[in-house]
Amino acid sequence: MCTGNEDCLDTSLITIPVGPTGSNCTNRTNGTNETNGQDGNVGGISARWRVNATTSGAPAATFLKFDSTVLSGVTNITVNDLNADNTDHNNFLASFQNISDAVSQWGLIRIWKRFDSNTFWSGKVTGTADAGTSRAFTVEHIESNGTFAASDELILSFAANGASASLDKEMVHYVIPGVDNGTTVLASLGNYTVPANSLTTDGDTLEGSANLIKFGVLPSAVQASVNVAGGAMTSINWILGIGISGLKVEFKVTRLSATTAFLDYKSWYTNSLGTLVPSYGGFKTIVFDTTIPNVIDILGLSVDGLGNTIKLEGLVIKKFDM
Repeated sequence: MCTGNEDCLDTSLITIPVGPTGSNCTNRTNGTNETNGQDGNVGGISARWRVNATTSGAPAATFLKFDSTVLSGVTNITVNDLNADNTDHNNFLASFQNISDAVSQWGLIRIWKRFDSNTFWSGKVTGTADAGTSRAFTVEHIESNGTFAASDELILSFAANGASASLDKEMVHYVIPGVDNGTTVLASLGNYTVPANSLTTDGDTLEGSANLIKFGVLPSAVQASVNVAGGAMTSINWILGIGISGLKVEFKVTRLSATTAFLDYKSWYTNSLGTLVPSYGGFKTIVFDTTIPNVIDILGLSVDGLGNTIKLEGLVIKKFDM
């Protein structure tokens, strides 16, 4: 209690007794270690193999072999039919096959180190061959990381490609920097023969594009022409006169029947500033017998023979199927 003049906030007047010291705690025993959990199953179309110690010869049972120790340089992988579980996977490996007659659609392989998916190789299958007790794959590297050591356990996973649509299938791509014509006689600068039966269904389409360039400084002109199926695409040809340095032409041929097709086209001039300026286009029905080869031909000439030349820079043909 505060009496007289004492400071009621002065704690020096208060004495707190010290309590007895407590006894030490007893040590507890460590907990027992639990057993590791069982490995989960690998998803997808996958199985286990081991890395063969060498890059040559056939891999032993349960092993697979790379043809290079540098993963980015691998072009061939040979896999024994027996995997690391001594299971015969011949049928699995034989399923890595092309699903398209015309285009490589083999599928993708990914191989990674067991328990370390950051060490891996992945690539495209480009071919396969039965090698007796193993199967050899030619492959194209896509990406990889790290390195594999001899006898490392690996997981091999295969993903088949679906059949690709026939749309936007590039049939040919010409780049002909050296073909030009500076004479006054119309001559072919480049052509492509469309194989017979390329357009098998009504509505199937070929799309083409060509780039032509005029060379020369004299105030004269050159002429360009595109023939499809043996006939001129336009009723008048393109004249590349003064101030015109090039021409871009696009055309489309659509099958109407086994003997006729619909042709439409458009074009652009390249002016002295390098800008594409719309020119003209048109459309018409043409004879295009799909049972025989048909030629698409790019032609050119120097109109007055004063030294200018016309050159085909490129021709691209693409096929679209219904």
